[in-house]
Amino acid sequence: MVETFTSLLDSFILDTPCLLLPICGISVIELILNSLCSIKEVFICINKYKNKIENYLKKYHKQLSYKLI
Repeated sequence: MVETFTSLLDSFILDTPCLLLPICGISVIELILNSLCSIKEVFICINKYKNKIENYLKKYHKQLSYKLI
């Protein structure tokens, strides 16, 4: 859903994954994960920048079990 919206912003965001774009200083993925506080496993569908998202999750969400699709 995020990638559909941000296709309009491609020229501005360049090399930043949509999920890592900040809204009021907090990344989109962080807002989503914070709203799912009791969830221990997530599946994330991502088109590109898989490595950047995975690095972010490894750095900030070590306890979370995830699968990037």
